[in-house]
Amino acid sequence: MEWPVPKESKIWLRGVSMLPSRPYAHKGLIVKPAGLRALVVDGEDIKVPRQPSSIIGCLCRHYYPGLVPIGDGEEEPAWSWEHWKRAPDTKDKWGRVYGSAAERVVNDFWDFFTCAEGMKDEANEVVEAISKKIVQDMPYEARVDAVVKYFAHERKMLLKKSLARRVHLTRSMYMKQIICKWIDPEWRAQHRMASERHALMGGPVHLQGNLNLHAYVQKKNRERGEGQEKLNTFTGLCLPQVKETGRGVGQPRRWIED
Repeated sequence: MEWPVPKESKIWLRGVSMLPSRPYAHKGLIVKPAGLRALVVDGEDIKVPRQPSSIIGCLCRHYYPGLVPIGDGEEEPAWSWEHWKRAPDTKDKWGRVYGSAAERVVNDFWDFFTCAEGMKDEANEVVEAISKKIVQDMPYEARVDAVVKYFAHERKMLLKKSLARRVHLTRSMYMKQIICKWIDPEWRAQHRMASERHALMGGPVHLQGNLNLHAYVQKKNRERGEGQEKLNTFTGLCLPQVKETGRGVGQPRRWIED
């Protein structure tokens, strides 16, 4: 992978996705659980402006509780969903207050979508499962963002995240964005092993983007013309794995020799 060439002008980085203002214009979209860790908008022909997982990610960033008391006067950053369950909530401008920051994320999600009838409890479990995964990934993604920002601001180089994930800065380079875990030798060893396992995949699922499988199948079915066979979950799972080469389109990557 080639390193980018330094630029003379200032590098502008894309900001993070922001939480839409409320009341949300598309709150009428009905979502339902699709498995244990996915939510899908009900209806094949509906174009969704913001995916449910995107809204959950914005809520997690918006309500990040910071340092959480863990007893004996000590505090820890909210590394895990368990920290969020301990973090107190505060009253919002609508007068609502919940038992914890975790409950805030789950309940505020329904400011942006409507749950399918009779599925609220099951849907809340899925919202919590998605939130838990996002929170666990936050420190990892924050480290990658810190690397991207360091090279953009200090070296005038625009690093792609795929390259930034392989770069480790020094304590002084991380500056104010430092998290001690990132320079811990044990964490670096675990990171290296995980990277090696990921490399065995042979490449990313590069066509699915940020959509879960069910939303991806819905999207591709909307794009298919009349007379074309609709995708099901299995064919939808295979489709993101295809690779376009001079020898054909549509074969799974593992069947194609480079």
